[in-house]
Amino acid sequence: MATTIKIKRGTGTSAPGSLSAGELAYTGGSGTSGNSGSRLFIGNPADGSVLVIGGKYFADLADHTPGTLTASSAIITDSNSKVDNLLVDNLQLNGNTISTTSGALTITTTGTLTVNHGGTVDASAQTNILSIKDNEAASLDIKEGSSSYLKFTTTNSSEKVVVGQDATFADDVSLISDAAVLNFGADNDVNLTHVADTGLLLNSTSVFQFRDSALKIGSSADGQLDIDADTLLEITAPTVQFDTDGQVVSFGADGDVTLTHVADTALRLNSGMALQFRDSAIGINSSTDGQLDIDADGEVEITSPIVDINASTSVNISNDLKLDSDSAVLGFGADNDVTLTHVADTALMLNSSMALRFRDSALSVSSPSDGILAIAADTEVDITATTIDINGNADISGSLGVGSTTMSTAKVSDLTNNRIVIAGTSGELEDDANFTFDGTTFAVTAATDITGDLDVDAVNINGSTVSTTTSNTDLTLSPNGTGTVKVPSGYDDRSGLGALSLVTKGYVDAVKQALDIKDSVHVASTANVSLTAGSSGLEAGDTIDGVTLVAGDRVLLKNQTDASENGIYVAVASGGTPGRSSDADASVDVTSGMFVFVEEGTTNADQGYVLTTNNVITLNTTDLTFTQFSGAGQITAGNGLTKSGNTINVVPDAVTLSVSADEIKLKGDVTTTALGDLLVGKASDGGYKRLAVSTGGANQLLQINSAGNDLEFTNSIDGGTF
Repeated sequence: MATTIKIKRGTGTSAPGSLSAGELAYTGGSGTSGNSGSRLFIGNPADGSVLVIGGKYFADLADHTPGTLTASSAIITDSNSKVDNLLVDNLQLNGNTISTTSGALTITTTGTLTVNHGGTVDASAQTNILSIKDNEAASLDIKEGSSSYLKFTTTNSSEKVVVGQDATFADDVSLISDAAVLNFGADNDVNLTHVADTGLLLNSTSVFQFRDSALKIGSSADGQLDIDADTLLEITAPTVQFDTDGQVVSFGADGDVTLTHVADTALRLNSGMALQFRDSAIGINSSTDGQLDIDADGEVEITSPIVDINASTSVNISNDLKLDSDSAVLGFGADNDVTLTHVADTALMLNSSMALRFRDSALSVSSPSDGILAIAADTEVDITATTIDINGNADISGSLGVGSTTMSTAKVSDLTNNRIVIAGTSGELEDDANFTFDGTTFAVTAATDITGDLDVDAVNINGSTVSTTTSNTDLTLSPNGTGTVKVPSGYDDRSGLGALSLVTKGYVDAVKQALDIKDSVHVASTANVSLTAGSSGLEAGDTIDGVTLVAGDRVLLKNQTDASENGIYVAVASGGTPGRSSDADASVDVTSGMFVFVEEGTTNADQGYVLTTNNVITLNTTDLTFTQFSGAGQITAGNGLTKSGNTINVVPDAVTLSVSADEIKLKGDVTTTALGDLLVGKASDGGYKRLAVSTGGANQLLQINSAGNDLEFTNSIDGGTF
């Protein structure tokens, strides 16, 4: 039975809007990649959508020879899975060629790009053979194989390898031509040419520069080598050799100083030129023919085991001659028969019995034998000295002239036994009865004026001060017999004296009152003061009792919340840590009865305070109580009284009392009072009432009067009499 399949169709290029499930449709219009022509459609059973399932458009895409790339056709490989040409965007693969139709060729890989080939890489037809992108960590990494290396070969002298930027080589670079040239500069203006088996040749007048243009090596003219430096030319080598006899080294812009090689002999400075050291004051030169000058403004030092001076006439030394060895020997004579030897840190010693002579052989100092020093003179030995000290016997065979000579023993006929010998007004020896010494007692019976220190045993007297010369030694004043040690009037300073030393009357008076007097304080507290380090109330600029503190002020704290903090303190600079004063910073210094006077303050000025806390006191632990001891304000106002400074005032009430001038009066309903009157009542009930003495006899009752404003005695109640 014949079967007919119906397909919707149209001659246009638009796809049907909808199709039933399994329904077919075909468009006959010319199909392109941009429309729906020449396509077969079917309705989607799932959702009724239109699906493309084929058509002439797709058949045409595959209608060509396999392996041949055809435009506007699908890629169909041949039996070898190949296609003759492949064009992807601007990249074309054709045979053995990868090319671009426009733009650069970029190969990007996240891994390693490996190129394996058995021939060569030929880029002869290209202008730019290989371009490598700038600023890459490793633009081109060519790794060596087992025996291969990177080789650039050209057979054309005009061909070259061009590196457009800096090139860095991790190992050797070889130019293997015997006449290889290394060119520098855009126009190759500087070149370095290899001279086979000889060296490297810089062209013409080009130079090697170091750091800057001032440091260079070059050749400004044929046959001349120039080495230039703007500061210093330093040559470090074991040997610097000039190979030609008679060579000259010139110095200066005009070559005014020369050093000439004298073959097999010396180096010779020209004319009067000098070889200087440090400065112009130290040098060696020849100022005139036949003369060598060695000049120094301080010292010429020659260090050698032997200094041999072969002078035919004399050796003239115009200044010091120093022999620096601790045992240096200065030898005299052709056979050095006379020597002068340095004895380290001691003396110069002539050898054996040699003599030091003066003028002629009759004047000399020598040692003719061991232990004997001989001073010989044919006329006189004149010794001029402040003191001549002869430690030993003096054997004088002739007369002795005594000028200022000091001798161990001498008898002068006009001196008196046991008197002190002094120099008279003309320098002669004399004595004085006021100065005697019998071997035991030194006596001075005249007025004595000593300028400077006088040390007697361990006591030093200097000016108005008597002290001991031995550290920590007591000074004792001990009168003879029943005498007393008297202290002159005006003595009031006990500084530096101990507890058992001299005291002032004020100190004794204080002790009589059991007071331990401390130096006065500038101000005393009226309330608690912070002692926190860096933010205390005892810093310069803080105010206590109306007084602004400065650093170093002594302050009495007597109102601390923690009473163990009370005591004498010293104000510090801003931000400092306050501390107790040095005379009250230890338990031994703070005892019951400690007294201090206050200099200034609105409330506490001119008052004295005493520590009433009982001993034994442990500072910073025991609560300390300071009570006013002296000055205004000793009296405390009681009930009904007020105190302001030194003034005591009665406090009046609003009803009963009034104060006027020097009078205190009763007020309210009481107008007249007498001695012995009794006041009854209270202020809140209108004041006090006078209870008058009865005039009506005994056995009366006390009642309120008829007016209701007073009390009275009566013998009648409710009109009756009793």
